[in-house]
Amino acid sequence: MDADHLRASAQALEERLEGKRIGLLYPDPPPFIAAVTRTHIAEVLSEEKMMTVDLPFSSVEHLLRADFRQAIDSCNMVCKIVHGSLNRSGVIQSILEYQNMPYTGQSLQTDLLSQNKLFVKSIMHSHNIPTPRYWQPDNRRTDDVPAEIESQSSGWVAKPVDTNGSDGIVYLRDRAELHDFLDGMQSRQHRYFIEEYCPGRVMTVGVIPAGTALHTTAPMEYVLHEGCAIMDADWKQKPERIAPADVPSATAEIMELTAASLHRAIGAEGVSRSDFILDTQGRIQTLEINTNVGLSRIHDVPTALGTSRERYRDLVLAHLGTALSKFPQQHGNF
Repeated sequence: MDADHLRASAQALEERLEGKRIGLLYPDPPPFIAAVTRTHIAEVLSEEKMMTVDLPFSSVEHLLRADFRQAIDSCNMVCKIVHGSLNRSGVIQSILEYQNMPYTGQSLQTDLLSQNKLFVKSIMHSHNIPTPRYWQPDNRRTDDVPAEIESQSSGWVAKPVDTNGSDGIVYLRDRAELHDFLDGMQSRQHRYFIEEYCPGRVMTVGVIPAGTALHTTAPMEYVLHEGCAIMDADWKQKPERIAPADVPSATAEIMELTAASLHRAIGAEGVSRSDFILDTQGRIQTLEINTNVGLSRIHDVPTALGTSRERYRDLVLAHLGTALSKFPQQHGNF
């Protein structure tokens, strides 16, 4: 979908939301990135003549207090600026849905299911989306490695099953590291699966709901640091991204279509981002989809929009529009 459609959709949303009260829900004290996101989104909403209501919360118990729930009820919708384990628990979504309060991002079911990487792998297989081979070891028996996994010459990546972050991801460069990792499986906090390592360039594509259509960003490349094989938690401390000029347009189109297809397949309603490997033969492997993406100006999807000279303002308005799709009849008939 071209940028004009995203812009037109944002304009329509601006007219519907003018004068509305938008609650900005975030942890207190906010982590750095939540604070930045709150500031950037609030700046856009102020420019668009929308009222914002800060909804900082210190705990789950705080969310359940009568005065806090009244503060939520005073809003027309809630812009959820929450990441990590608290978002993955589903508590916030459950509270907002109980109050019939429209909120941004994914529905509770999609948010919970999409965090299970093996569930997403099964969705990819059922929709014929190419993805690296993988194996889930049994914690009680870790010496029975399938031949097609153990024969992989370029190594493996161990990934936690139930999280869509980078914490806990480990690159295993040889069989000794693979078996050492498996030997310690029972003592690890997360369940893991083992994925074949595919050397190549790492790309990402954002998908932004815009009315009844989906807008995809042009592929953006993650530049791995020297000596870095994967985007682990250390890489994310100093991420480097570029707009690749040498990716053929047909290859870029396949990644964009695949990202939109996976977005639809998991029932995503909010902004999503899918990651890919482009190998040396130009083949594309889909790694995963992230359904709880950061939306400050310095996050991935906004950065990808900026490389195409598209507007952050349109993304913020589209993000607010994801709340309207959940409860179209609620709170003032937007």
